[in-house]
Amino acid sequence: MIRGNRIGTTADGMAARGNDVFGVHIKSARNTTIAGRARPNRNVISGNNRIGVDVGYNGSIIESVAIQGNFIGTNASGTAALPNGECGIELSGRGVTIGGTAPGAGKPDLWEHRARHPVRDRLLCDAPADDNVAMGTSSGWT
Repeated sequence: MIRGNRIGTTADGMAARGNDVFGVHIKSARNTTIAGRARPNRNVISGNNRIGVDVGYNGSIIESVAIQGNFIGTNASGTAALPNGECGIELSGRGVTIGGTAPGAGKPDLWEHRARHPVRDRLLCDAPADDNVAMGTSSGWT
């Protein structure tokens, strides 16, 4: 479980400090949750040079991974953009749930604002449609 962190930001989550490539990089995982619906569990994953959360790679084992209730691409209060360089979440694996319909699981907490390329604002990039679910997010599959 990854929860209650400021990843790619200052300790207060209000300014970018950025990791070189990824904020969170998961090669293989089973039954893993990134944050959770309760406010103290939420991560701020913003200001990273490329990707906020990278899940899987070619041939990796990804099963029952949930990314819920995070502030991705915003400051810690969710009131201003603090974009990741390319996108908020990159999926190369399958079996990932992003957001959800329960209170605090998705919208408005999962949000990626691409200030550098506003025409291509997106939360997800390179996401295979099979066996992955995005629900209750403010960006969806774009």
